[in-house]
Amino acid sequence: MQVVDSSFQKIYLRQTLRLSRLSLVLATTIENGFVYLPEKAPWLPQYLHELVTFPNGKHDDQADSTSQALDWIKSHLFEPGIVGYYREEAEKAARTPPVFDRNWYYRRFGLR
Repeated sequence: MQVVDSSFQKIYLRQTLRLSRLSLVLATTIENGFVYLPEKAPWLPQYLHELVTFPNGKHDDQADSTSQALDWIKSHLFEPGIVGYYREEAEKAARTPPVFDRNWYYRRFGLR
């Protein structure tokens, strides 16, 4: 199988991921009532129009950023910041091999 136009496939894949991410966020977060919007805001009609017409609307930046933000919040919801910090530090430590300093060992136990 030969790839004819890889740029088309990349655009199609990116669009598919955007659609699936927004549909997942809509189904699990917005429709279940976990997102609150103000009743009166000057930007609210345009924002709702953009969400409703996504991906066929003229503008889709707010809908795309909303889905990304809600997806990120959902994945980090149950992990406090300090826990995430220590988890990342442990992952970094697991990737780097331990350094054995023979001189420290000898100095510590007075073997030299």
